[in-house]
Amino acid sequence: MPTKTPPITLLWPNKPSLLPPNDPPAPQRLGTFAVPSEPSDAALHVPPNALYHGDNLLALQHLRCSCAQKIDLIYLDPPFATGRIFRTRQTPSNAPTTAYRDTWSDKAQFLSMLYPRIYCMTELLSPKGVLIIHTDTRFSSYVATLLFEIMGEESLQNEIIWSYGGRGAKAHAGQFPRNHDTLLVFSKGTPTYHRQDRILRHPKTQLPKHILIDELGRPFKTSPRGDYTDQSIDRLALEGRIYYTRNRQIRIKYFLEHDKHHVLEPKQIGDVWDDIPDMMHCPRTERSGYPTQKPLALLERLLRAWSNEGDTIADLFCGSGTTLLAAQRLKRRWIGADQSDIAIQTTQHRLLQTPNCPTFHLYRLNEAAPSPEQPSPDPPVPPPTSARRKR
Repeated sequence: MPTKTPPITLLWPNKPSLLPPNDPPAPQRLGTFAVPSEPSDAALHVPPNALYHGDNLLALQHLRCSCAQKIDLIYLDPPFATGRIFRTRQTPSNAPTTAYRDTWSDKAQFLSMLYPRIYCMTELLSPKGVLIIHTDTRFSSYVATLLFEIMGEESLQNEIIWSYGGRGAKAHAGQFPRNHDTLLVFSKGTPTYHRQDRILRHPKTQLPKHILIDELGRPFKTSPRGDYTDQSIDRLALEGRIYYTRNRQIRIKYFLEHDKHHVLEPKQIGDVWDDIPDMMHCPRTERSGYPTQKPLALLERLLRAWSNEGDTIADLFCGSGTTLLAAQRLKRRWIGADQSDIAIQTTQHRLLQTPNCPTFHLYRLNEAAPSPEQPSPDPPVPPPTSARRKR
């Protein structure tokens, strides 16, 4: 009788067991920021937009009661175990303030922090839910193996390379400069997926060989006939969409948009993204001052690809709030959490500065006592209680 193949597992010293959680914490509501014209959360029958201030493991325990199998996409940008203390100067006094500490004694300690959190997040995913984990070269293989253990090897959808390149690449002796991060995309079931294109602008005076111009001045490119029937070919011929090669082979025309000087060609985006710069090269108006902020274009592309309008998006290491801002701009519901006071202040400020900011709730979670494996956070700073508080 065949036996079931055991899952791939990653072992490290003092690996925690995934025990059932304690009684979920009751978050303290600090405020609701509402737009009067927006329907109530109850009327929408979806989880409300919510921002949690506190340990995200507490947030996950709370959400397991209210949002189990209701979140359609979770983006996770955890600490990278760099050993650094990240600071920001975007404070009223302009003095350096700790945003968060990315200090761990070793890889085992870091993985022990990440393991139960990833497990809890998978329980929140809807049947089509997608989990996207942002990591770097040192930890992508460890994180992938953790997900193989928790979700199975077949759950891996994509390994995306975000190559931000250019000035600022991390150069080290004896190796090529490090200029990319890795985005691991795992799915619970059959995920939503929308093809993503980038638009190439070709000068009309220097068109590539595969773009042609017809007798009416319309630019087009072609593809093989494929499995089109003779009837379909006759119909396309009436529409002017049949192209004959020199040896009279039939190809199908696809017309391209164009303006006075350029032809616009959509090109499918693959799994290497080299067209989104890092924050050093993003517009100043987008920079929040948070030390590890990610570009809005990066998160918007992820959300467009793997979610629909009205879906619920979560980021439980929300940092500067870029995921929540992207979700808001793309008409998705969102849930965010972070332990950092600066992160919550930055996120709240950015959300409230956006036009037509929807209703959202701000909660504080009871602080958990630091475990022996985890560094103690800085003394908490009360989050802002007013949308008009100056920073």
